Order: sequence, then C-alpha cells, then structure tokens
Amino acid sequence: MSPLCAPLPVLISLLFASVTAKATISPWPEGDGAALLAFKEKLDDGGGTALLSWNQSSHFCTWQGVTCGRRHLERVTAINLTAAGLTGQISPSIGNLSFLRSIFLNNNSLHGGIPSSIGHLRRLRFLVLRFNSLGEEIPLELVNCSELTIINLHGNRFVGSVPPWLGSFKRLTSLYLSNNSLTGVIPTSLANASSLEVLALHYNHIEGVIPEVLGRLARLRTLNLGVNNLTGTIPTSLYNLTSLQGLGMAVNHLSGELPADFGSKFRNLRKLLLSSNKFSGPFPSSITNCSDLENFELASNNFSGRLPPNMGRLAKLTWFIIFGNHFEAQTANDWDFLASLTNCSNLESVYLQSNNFGGSLPHLVANLSEKLQNLCVSDNLISGSIPPGIGNLAALQRFVLSYNNFIGDIPEGIGRLRHLRVLVLDDNSLSGHIPPTLGNLTLLLILNASLNALRGMHNSSHTWTPATPNLFIIVQQFSRRCHTERSCRLTLSVTGH
Repeated sequence: MSPLCAPLPVLISLLFASVTAKATISPWPEGDGAALLAFKEKLDDGGGTALLSWNQSSHFCTWQGVTCGRRHLERVTAINLTAAGLTGQISPSIGNLSFLRSIFLNNNSLHGGIPSSIGHLRRLRFLVLRFNSLGEEIPLELVNCSELTIINLHGNRFVGSVPPWLGSFKRLTSLYLSNNSLTGVIPTSLANASSLEVLALHYNHIEGVIPEVLGRLARLRTLNLGVNNLTGTIPTSLYNLTSLQGLGMAVNHLSGELPADFGSKFRNLRKLLLSSNKFSGPFPSSITNCSDLENFELASNNFSGRLPPNMGRLAKLTWFIIFGNHFEAQTANDWDFLASLTNCSNLESVYLQSNNFGGSLPHLVANLSEKLQNLCVSDNLISGSIPPGIGNLAALQRFVLSYNNFIGDIPEGIGRLRHLRVLVLDDNSLSGHIPPTLGNLTLLLILNASLNALRGMHNSSHTWTPATPNLFIIVQQFSRRCHTERSCRLTLSVTGH
C-alpha cells in the first residue's frame, strides 16, 4: 500500500518518526548551536578535552565551558574556556550569540584580533581575554557593548591608542589594558567612566602627562600606569582618590616632590610603586599613616634626607625597596627607621643599596622578620662591624654588604643561614679568617669576599659541599668555580697573610 493511501493514524506515525529522526541528526540547525560550531571551527585544543564535547551528539547547553540561560533555555549566556590550551582565532560567529553576557577565553594562545561582530553583543558584561597573543587595534564596535563591567585584555599584543570611547561605559568597573603595545596618550574621556575601580595601563608605550581629570574617578582603588613614557608630575587631583589601594607609577619620567600630606591622603594604600622616575626631595613622613601598606618601592629616584623614624608603624610591609636614592643616615637616631622595621613581621625584602647611609648598621637588624629573604645595603658609607646576630635571620637567601667600610670579623653565625644563596662582602675592611661555619651553607651559589684583609679558612683543608657544582667563589683576588660533582676543596692561604 502506498504511504499516501495509508490510514490517518499511520500517516501521523510516519510524520512523527520523520521529525524525530531529523531532530536526532540536527536538533539545532540554526541559532546558538550553529554559532558555537562555527566558533569551534577557528579553534584547536591541541588534542585536549576542552572541545571534545562540542559536537551534535549532545545538546550545546551541556558542552564544556558553555552556559545557557534559565529563562531562555536555548540561549547561550556564557563561554568559559579559561586555560583550555586553545590556539587559533576568535570567530566572527561569536557575534551571533546575542544573549552572551560573559566571555572568558583567558590563558590560552589565541592570535588575530577581536572580531568587529563583538559589537552585536549588547548584553555583554564580562570580556576577559588576558594572556593570549591577540593583536591589532581594539575594535571600535566594542563601544556598542554598553553593559560591560569588566574588560581585561592584559598580556596581549594590542596596538594603537587607548580608545577614547571607553569613557562612555558607565558601568565599567575594571579596565585592564596592561602588557600590550598601546601608544598615544591617556584619553581624558576615561574620567567619564565614573564606576571605574581599576585602571591598569602599565607596560605599554603611552606618553604625555597624567590627565588631571582622572582625579574625578572617586571609586578608583587601583591606578597602575607604570612602565610607560609618561612625563610631568603626579596631578594634585589624584590626591582626592582617598579609596586608592594601589598606586603604580614606576619606570616613567615623572618628577617633582611629593606633598607633605601624601600619606594622609592615601590612608588605604597597600602598594606604592614609584621606582625608576625622577622624584626628588624628602619623602613625606606622613607615609606612616598608611597602616595597610605592603609594598614600599621608591628605587632609582632622587629622594633625599632622612627616612621617618617610625616606619615600623607600617606593620604589614613585605617589600621595603629604596635603593638608588640619596637617603642619609649618620647617627644612631638616623637609623631608627631600620630598627623600627623589626615590628614588620611579614617583611621579606630590604634593599637600601646605593644611598648615602653612614654610621654603623644597627645590631637590631638581626631582629628583623623571620621571613626576611633579601638584605642588601651595598654601596653606602656604612662602617662598624657586621651585626653578630645576623644568623638569626633564618630565611635569608641574599646578603649583600659590598662597597662599604665594614671592619672586623665575618660573624660565625652566618653559617646558620642554611637558605643563603648569595653572600657578597667585597670591598670593605673586613679582617680575620673566613669562618669554617660557611661550610654549612650548602645552597650557596655566590661567595664574594674580595678586596678585604681576610686570611682564608681556619682549617686550610676545609671541604665545601655545595648543592650545585657551579658555586662561584671570589676571595682576596682569588677566584675559581667548583666543577666537582660532590665537593669543592678550598685551600685559601692567601699570599701575604
């Protein structure tokens, strides 16, 4: 019997079977499913599992990294393929996912540009593409995505200028354009993005001055403009940003003196990064009001004078980096800033080298944080002996005292610094013997005690057993490398002693 002549119930059954068969083969020949398949075509997961589920054997809402809406059940609202080992490009088909609110493709190896079709995503709130190899200019069409709250393009290869239209995003809270190749100036229109809490433009090629109008961003918590070509001074308006927790201006060409009430304005500051500029004058003692400060980095500037004696009020400090300035200390009172740092139990690094510090290094330095890993005071005018209790700093990895006027013996307690990797004592007036306890320093990579008046080891046949065969040793104009697999025998009977 011909199907056309079959009874009505049979015809209905045949029709239902036909529809069911087609649905099994392709349940969504168009729409979001098709857009996702086209998106996949431009990607490669390198044989991984990130895109393994992306096929028509299951519904696209169940695919890895895909989220669909609760009200609109078959509309994709989020793509999250973070650190999925992806290469390839972002397909223009992503612009067809009109309900998309979140795109997380960070920590992959994507290249090419952001397709202009992204401007169709009027509901987009989160665009996170950091740590890829994306390039070209940031597309103008992105301006249509007016709901954006986070844009994170950090760590890519974007070129061109910082788009002025970014200031039109009234909901934008975080803008990360750092670690790219952006040029031009900071657009004043960014001050119109009144919800901004994070503005990160560091590691680019941006030039010009810091716009005064940025002081209108009252909600700003992090401002990082470091490693650019900025000139001029810090605008006075920025001192109105009392919620600021991170201020990064390092490696620019900024100059001028900081106001006396600097620390009173920025009481919530946690990170202060001003290294490698041309700032001058005394550093404001009001910095001690910043009780949450963790990173204090002023290296390679022209700051001068004495440091506040109560730096220890900054109890949360981890990094104290002030090398390459003109800070001074002559009397014991001038060193109070360092003695007070014994209150900072989280301190990991103290870099004081290349300043004008004189007098004696306070013996209280031996009471610094048990977490201290780096202590460098080289290239100053420091005299007196090495603090005998230095062996108390059990976590110390780098101890550098070179180019000073230290006298006396090398403390035997240094041999207790079992984590020490670098010990540099050259160009002082140290005398006596090299203590045999240095043989306990099995992780030591560099020992430089040259240009002193040392006599070598107490035991001329002392055997050193380093963790590496490449320990580099310089003692009294004598240098050698350890190349033996298990030990390096030092016989340091220096001529003339």
